This record gives sequence, structure tokens and C-alpha cells, in this order.
Amino acid sequence: MLTQWSETYGAPLFIAAVAAENIAAKFAREVNVSADGVSVSIGELQQRFNDLAVSLRDQYKAKYGNFDPTTALNMFSDQWDPSIPSLVFGVGFN
Repeated sequence: MLTQWSETYGAPLFIAAVAAENIAAKFAREVNVSADGVSVSIGELQQRFNDLAVSLRDQYKAKYGNFDPTTALNMFSDQWDPSIPSLVFGVGFN
């Protein structure tokens, strides 16, 4: 995630907060399980990772101020991106 998002978000603290939110989203549908006297509290993991994301964002704001890099992204560029395949149009395409 650091190598993929470092150019977009810049600060590792902010990337860690985004990663914690992504992990929390994976645990959103999990529930606590209890069987044969063994309990597993998987449902609490979502809240723990959400709390971690909030804590990391607070650390980011304390270090860099209230700047949120997601609102300052320049989504458009005049440069050609070779990784995007060209569109193919033809007769009869809907």
C-alpha cells in the first residue's frame, strides 16, 4: 500500500489510516462465534480497526495540520497514460 499510494497520499500516517479503514471494512460482516465452549470475538475487530484509523488520522492532523490529501488530489492530467487501454468502437456496439 505504501508504494502504491505514496504518490497519491504522500504521508505514511495517512496511508496507514486508509489501510486500517480497509481492514475494518473486511470485518464489517463478521460476527462473534461461540461453539463448544470456545468464543471468538471477530465482530469487535471492525470497531478496533476503525478506532485505529481515527487515531492515525488524529496523529496525521497533529503533525501536518488539517490538510486532507484526498481533497487536494489533482484527478485530471494532460499526460497520456499508457496503462489505460484505448477504447474500441465498432458498428453494432451498444
